[in-house]
Amino acid sequence: MTKSIAALLLIFSYGKGILACKEFEAFKKFVENRLPFDIVIDGLNVSHMNTRKMQCENLFNAVNYLAKKNTRLLVLGRKHMLINSSNWKREIVEEMQNKADFFFAENISEDDAFLLYATLRSGKHCKFVTRDFLRDHKACLSDSLTRHLFRFHVTGIVCFRK
Repeated sequence: MTKSIAALLLIFSYGKGILACKEFEAFKKFVENRLPFDIVIDGLNVSHMNTRKMQCENLFNAVNYLAKKNTRLLVLGRKHMLINSSNWKREIVEEMQNKADFFFAENISEDDAFLLYATLRSGKHCKFVTRDFLRDHKACLSDSLTRHLFRFHVTGIVCFRK
């Protein structure tokens, strides 16, 4: 697994600026202090599952559903999710923070590497939730130790209901 994580760090840092590297270092420290997770959620991606609802409601439903299963959750979000807007309500985000650990990245960050890093560091039992196909990362993480990440990769619709 060490080779896979090293490859992931190389993918992430290639072509990124110093700010991105500092943010990723802060994320690694955040993850190491809270390991292990059972499920890592791509928060912004999951929030777009149902366009008829507010984004925070979509994520809220997913977090509630998964939290009821007594799992350790990590939600990766963006800093704009903390500001009240037509799609994000601060009180709903705060309620979700009582059920899951949240890491809020900069609004311009590419968070795929964050998602994969936290999942890999948590161990083989850990799963991730996203609508992203992660094709570029999948190709770079093709060794047998990381293939397990993508064994349940299914395209389709997932509904999280109250």
